[in-house]
Amino acid sequence: MKAIRLVKIDFDVLENNDPFRRKEIAYFISDVGGVSAHGKVEKYINNLPEVKFYLGWDGQVYPKYELENVELE
Repeated sequence: MKAIRLVKIDFDVLENNDPFRRKEIAYFISDVGGVSAHGKVEKYINNLPEVKFYLGWDGQVYPKYELENVELE
């Protein structure tokens, strides 16, 4: 079954650790005859509480969010 995984990427400011932290937020699948997985992701993102963004020492703005297509068994 195909699904979409929403991943949040944070940046740890401590230099002695791997700076990137990936956290799987949720998985979304399409309903038969219903809302698509992309539609569910959109609803979920629209209902997230406000996020405070910050600048990592690598010059990028965090947190970042990624969508990954995955195959569920």
